[in-house]
Amino acid sequence: MAEQIKLNAALRDDGETGKGATKRLRREGRVPAVVYGQNRPTRALTIEASELYHALHTSAGMNVLVTLTAGDDEQLAMPKAVQRHPVRGDYLHIDFARIDTDIDVHVEIPVHTENEEKVRPGVVTVTLPQLPIVCKPLKVPDSITIDVSELGIGDSVHAGELELPEGVLLDVDEDRTVLTITVPAEVEEEEVEPEIDLAALEGLSEEELEQLEEVAEAAAQAEGGEAGEGGAG
Repeated sequence: MAEQIKLNAALRDDGETGKGATKRLRREGRVPAVVYGQNRPTRALTIEASELYHALHTSAGMNVLVTLTAGDDEQLAMPKAVQRHPVRGDYLHIDFARIDTDIDVHVEIPVHTENEEKVRPGVVTVTLPQLPIVCKPLKVPDSITIDVSELGIGDSVHAGELELPEGVLLDVDEDRTVLTITVPAEVEEEEVEPEIDLAALEGLSEEELEQLEEVAEAAAQAEGGEAGEGGAG
């Protein structure tokens, strides 16, 4: 279920909302943020960067429930958008949305697999790594795990086949493919010997059969020569 974290925040005043002010806040180790929703005014905040890092690195990931405390004000929220520096990875800004524990939220949870070794040489390809669901905030699972031990090459799992916890519903079409078992790319196709139509040979004369044998032998010798030349290089 969704993990709950307490996060201390500070209200930003009008002088801390410009580009220069936000750069200064980041140099001081604080991350600019906003919280909005639930028919309440949007508030500009700052959060200690190290505290924000730990809050976003629980097993719940971006679905963590956060109790934002700013002075005497507390509000339950979830992260909605995070901006990070493209090179350093530092947090530049984060948006929080206020939530009500009695109102459904639309979120995505990671899809994991287990027992992949039992489908080898098949390869498990997860085509929907984030599963959209809808449920009450306190019911959000950290992830969903699919046991692939009974699957074989060519099999697939669709969203409607997944067993979700009580109170959790799909927020995607039931026919959506979640994962497939495919042939590994490095496995070469086996050479298939051409089938001989024996019925077609029955009406041929001995001379015609000898001619066919000569053609087949010549073709085999030609293949062997090409293979030898390729191997010599």
